[in-house]
Amino acid sequence: MRRVLLLLLVCAPVASADIRLDTEPIPDLFPLEAAFHLDRGQAADDRSKSGVVGSIGMGYGRFDDDNTGTLVGAIAAGTYTDHWLVLASSELVTANDQIWRGHHTGLVEMHSEEDRADGLGGAVALQTAIAHGDARALAPVRLGQGRYVNGDVGGEALLHLGKDKDDFVFVAQLFGELGTTRWESPLLDHANRGSLGLGIGLSPADGELPRGAIDLLRGRVEHVTITRPIIAAGATAPIGSTDVRIAEIGVGAHEMTLHIDHELLAVIEGDLGWSWLETDTAEGRIEDNMFRMKLATALKWRTDRSRGARRLGIAFAREPGYTPDGQRLVVDWRTDLAYGVETPVYSLTAAGGISWIGTHAGRWAPTQARYGSHVELFFKLGRGVEGGAYHATSFENQHAGDPWATERTWSTEAGVLLRWRRDPDLAAPAPRYMCGGVRTVH
Repeated sequence: MRRVLLLLLVCAPVASADIRLDTEPIPDLFPLEAAFHLDRGQAADDRSKSGVVGSIGMGYGRFDDDNTGTLVGAIAAGTYTDHWLVLASSELVTANDQIWRGHHTGLVEMHSEEDRADGLGGAVALQTAIAHGDARALAPVRLGQGRYVNGDVGGEALLHLGKDKDDFVFVAQLFGELGTTRWESPLLDHANRGSLGLGIGLSPADGELPRGAIDLLRGRVEHVTITRPIIAAGATAPIGSTDVRIAEIGVGAHEMTLHIDHELLAVIEGDLGWSWLETDTAEGRIEDNMFRMKLATALKWRTDRSRGARRLGIAFAREPGYTPDGQRLVVDWRTDLAYGVETPVYSLTAAGGISWIGTHAGRWAPTQARYGSHVELFFKLGRGVEGGAYHATSFENQHAGDPWATERTWSTEAGVLLRWRRDPDLAAPAPRYMCGGVRTVH
């Protein structure tokens, strides 16, 4: 039995990606909360469209059998104007005088006026995300477990094809992404990704729908090169690289953001389509085609000011993909749920996820079920200071490469923390929950 003890981890709120449990299909509201406030109680001229939210916590515990102090912090800043949306967020957790996990995002979007008489205009967006350190539970199959650095940068351009009608306008879409993953594992080296896509759809032209698009038809191609420094089973020589090729077509909605009456903030994601995948393995080329689906939303809304706020995140998805070593094509059925309640007295958050990974092509393996949960309760001590406890657990394979390489094991984290948070919108919570605790892997 192997034990790893960790005092402090970043634990995010409902509908966010960076609690110990990775609820990746649920959209992340944290960066948006800095710019889109829930402040209807203020006069229209006083309503803020920019701000900073964040939290910080300190603790002491054991990590790798050593006593250690830890520090965690999260911050998001943003602004929204008639022509610009700028968002940035960063989270870090340290242990043993080193960074244990980090996650950073950025978005810059330029858009034209909502009511251009000539119908011309559009939007251009550039966004980036970097994650590093220990993988979260239920991480995407293509990334696997273990420690790695993953970075993605993407861009999208929307060109209006006419004048807005009923708060929407037809747009042509061009989008692309570059990404890389580098694992700290002797079994895997790195993967480089590139994709390009086109589409046609509807884009909102209403201040209560500040960004996103409804996709009437959307197509994308992606090429992945995985470099592996090991000899695969059945191979007579080391495999220098494995190429994975993906083509997709579908309909749905992406990043549809709602800011209704300054009382509700929500993001809706939908995707129904088909994916064609092929990969070069040690045994030769394999290929398959699979149905793809995602229905997900994240919401934050105000109740009466004396009661605080509520949060809800729901996702149900079928995600075609590949194992980190590129030797199997797989499909991941996922369902995730998260809920949170805030009052002047306490904040309570609960989240859970179940994932079923099945082989579609390559070396056969039985369907693997993995699951995890997270719950936390904090009491408000005044002046933004809170004290409480959390518990998170998951059951899955801990292998960095092939999800079927070893048996699934339980991983548990639990602990207490004294934290300070800032949220200018509510007397209740700030958006990033930080939890002190002990992690044990059996």
